[in-house]
Amino acid sequence: MTVSDFLLLVAFASWILACSSLPTQCVVEKRHLTFAERTRTSVYCNRLGLVTWPGEIPSSTYRLDLAHNNIKNVSSFPPLPYLYLLDLSYNSIETVSWMSLRTLPALQILSLQGNRLQYVQLNTVIAYLPKLSNINLSLNKLASFSQYVLGWPQVTSIIINDNPFRCDCELSWLIDKVTCLEACKWSNRQTCCLSCSACFLVLNGGFDCKSPSQLYQRHLFTVPTQLLGCGPTQTAKTELPTIENGTFLINHSTQAELWKKVNATESYQNKSSAKIPTSANDQTSAYNVTYPTESTETKSPKREKHTILYIIIFGIEICAVLACIACLVRLMKKTNLCCNRQDLNVNNIPLR
Repeated sequence: MTVSDFLLLVAFASWILACSSLPTQCVVEKRHLTFAERTRTSVYCNRLGLVTWPGEIPSSTYRLDLAHNNIKNVSSFPPLPYLYLLDLSYNSIETVSWMSLRTLPALQILSLQGNRLQYVQLNTVIAYLPKLSNINLSLNKLASFSQYVLGWPQVTSIIINDNPFRCDCELSWLIDKVTCLEACKWSNRQTCCLSCSACFLVLNGGFDCKSPSQLYQRHLFTVPTQLLGCGPTQTAKTELPTIENGTFLINHSTQAELWKKVNATESYQNKSSAKIPTSANDQTSAYNVTYPTESTETKSPKREKHTILYIIIFGIEICAVLACIACLVRLMKKTNLCCNRQDLNVNNIPLR
């Protein structure tokens, strides 16, 4: 190995170490707790133009600030068992490996404000984040989503203003809550949010529809769910038991409580103005489930399609039979013509 090759190898190794280590511009503050042996570390790497996650972050880090950088994708998170606050606001983040957040079991505050996220999947990892309670997803590209993907009901403070909301039935839960909060905003705040079951929402900034076009720039509280053709929304899901071969797999201790919930839901739907259509044969017993049959209105288009298809096939078969008959007729004519010519030739032979 020549000297130039050795120097090149050393330069490459030092570049790799520099990329995987904590940038020297980062500010690291260590604070010793009075009644604990552990050191609480805060790392500030904001406004450094970082494009990737920095390396060699101390495992004792309590707060990590990576705001105002140029990070686009977060494919993994290093194991930081004591991390309390993670600030990734005002980057260019488009994708996040949500399941990788399970390496941060002590995380309580997550800020992703001012990025380019189009979807959130906190519901897939919330079981690994028992302390997560505050998230900031404002100023992203979130259009339509459910409250469960935001970590609800565990997360108690959610900031989602100034996103390009698509005002459809999937977002009807947010429309209902914003409308309710707007109606009682002049009363006591705690009483208002409790009556609307919306104390987890922080109504700062804009809540305007970006789409569809007929609702462009309309505030969410001016778009009732009836206008969207959506039925009444429920704040919580009713957990039904597992069904196997049309039979509920439940025990006797929970059977009465379960069917009280189901009957309460059915009575609520019957009293509401937007009723759910059911078939005449849709009946349920204590253990069996009868699934509703298709109506004749949904079957008629299929029958019409099948009828048209049968007519086309029948027409093709008729054409094929006629073509075969025509070929046979032509073949018979040619055979007769050849026989007639041979007879003429025999008659014209001169006799000696």
